[in-house]
Amino acid sequence: MEQDRTASGELQNPIDMQSGVLRDRLTAHRLSELNWKADLIDLDQCPEPHRLSLHFRKRAEEHGTKGAYDLAGICQLISIAVSMTCGTRSRHVQQLNHHDVSALQLLADRVEHLWLKARLADLACTVGPDMRIRTEQEGALAARSYLELSFAQGDQNSRDQGAFLQRAMVLGRLYLKRDQEFHDRLWARAMCVLVQGIENGEVGVAFLLASEFKRRTGERLAEIATLFERQADQWSANSPTLASQQTYAEAAKLWLAAENRTRAKENWHKSAGVFIALSRTQAQATLQSMWMLEGIAILRRNQGDRNYIKELQNELAGIRGRIPGEMHTITHPIDVADIVDHVTSRITADTFFDALLQVAFAFSTWKSAEEARQAVQEGDRKYPFRGLFTRTFLDDDGVPITNFDPLDPHNEEQLEQQMVRDLAEIDHLLLARAAIPRAISLLNEKFQPTLGDVFAILRNSPCVPHGHEWSLARGLQAGINEDWREAAVFLIPQAEPFIRAAFKRHGLHTLSATQDGAEEEKSLSELLSHPEVYGVLHPDVVLELKALLTHKAGHNLRNRYGHGLINDDLLANTGTVVLWWTMLRLILWPWRERLLALRHENASPSPS
Repeated sequence: MEQDRTASGELQNPIDMQSGVLRDRLTAHRLSELNWKADLIDLDQCPEPHRLSLHFRKRAEEHGTKGAYDLAGICQLISIAVSMTCGTRSRHVQQLNHHDVSALQLLADRVEHLWLKARLADLACTVGPDMRIRTEQEGALAARSYLELSFAQGDQNSRDQGAFLQRAMVLGRLYLKRDQEFHDRLWARAMCVLVQGIENGEVGVAFLLASEFKRRTGERLAEIATLFERQADQWSANSPTLASQQTYAEAAKLWLAAENRTRAKENWHKSAGVFIALSRTQAQATLQSMWMLEGIAILRRNQGDRNYIKELQNELAGIRGRIPGEMHTITHPIDVADIVDHVTSRITADTFFDALLQVAFAFSTWKSAEEARQAVQEGDRKYPFRGLFTRTFLDDDGVPITNFDPLDPHNEEQLEQQMVRDLAEIDHLLLARAAIPRAISLLNEKFQPTLGDVFAILRNSPCVPHGHEWSLARGLQAGINEDWREAAVFLIPQAEPFIRAAFKRHGLHTLSATQDGAEEEKSLSELLSHPEVYGVLHPDVVLELKALLTHKAGHNLRNRYGHGLINDDLLANTGTVVLWWTMLRLILWPWRERLLALRHENASPSPS
């Protein structure tokens, strides 16, 4: 009985994702002996892939129960090929084996169902070359099948037709380069479906096929551009819509591809006009400002009238003035008693200097850069929808200050962006609202320190750049007094020379040459992105400083303050409080070993 299960098409365990589906080669003779076509009866002309996959999976289980393992293997292979899934687990094309591809070739050649023929042949010619299997015949078969599928659809399902035709174009370029009859039929059909899509308002299909026409040779581009422009004119005559704006933009691209720059410019201006008209409709001021901004940007890129652009900018300023009135604050109370108790238990020293060391090092530390990276990657896996959308952040005047693309966990820049965002929005908030204020309160209750006390410590710190002791002391003392406006005024500008001094202590130059032959100091952003920065500062410190001072996803204190974008009321913010604590830690870093000794002393039993 066990030997019977090693027939040429035996079904593999679906859990074994690396070994493919079939263990042995399925021959044409063996396939002709099997009644495999009985499982294809009553299939829809253009079936839904998931349902079709479930159908063949069920048939595979039924055949396996009856001991028909060859048929079970064929049905499971088709099930996987249809939707590229195996049960509830995703399956990749690399996990099909040599026997699977050979079987796909046989099945594609013999199956009569047009959609299934195209799919099986397409998969065979996609996977086969990596296994050094010649699949030119399957590539040509798939291209022709996709074209015939489009004709078989008639005037229905324009979206499916667009997808079929696009795939036929891709495969045709690879496998049917010299078949002029095929290409003539293909492009004629594509033009027909494109026109049909425009007339029916299905511009997504039209855009898809228009992109293929642009890739071709420029043939009939002017005709297609005219169709797009005419449809956009028709929509805009009723009311401005984003669909008409996108259609004008597509028409402009087509005119440009057709080398008619005048018509392209006209359509770009029409596209801008739709945005401007949308900004004057009844909508939230935030949306109105974004539409107006897009319209102005398009006019600028396409030589719009300067006086008109200035008028629009004045109108945009008025719209942005309404944004603060539409904003709302969302709050959620949390219990920080545990944090307060933890800080209280750690600030126990009997001298001001030792207590200051405890404020700097005893109750918390910087977020680990590696842990922050892992948290972002884990969050992307657990909450995939969080990273699907573009996010735009506005300042208090409604001006967009940064746009974040959907998160790509393999993109280092986007990873750092989300790490900084999480650090600023979560970790810094708890520090600034609960831990640091409690630590400062305990410090003041016990010692009432003066500026002279703080200055004496800074004067002896080897980390403090020469000539900056007084400014840093003023900033730290302001924080101890909980005057965060004054702390911001002194500490934000002092962070840059502090970091520059650290580079110089490590023998690294901080100057860069200008175009006129002079030299100037590198900015803080350039220093924190320096190739050797991790030899100067620990990665955790670099992440912290970026989140506080230079990164747009964080507090960006250095750039916002330097450009006068933080008003007096906003100086006392979360970033300023955490910057105070960070600067305190950096200044006291040479004495952190003293804190360890102090802890050991407190833990040791007193002599009798």
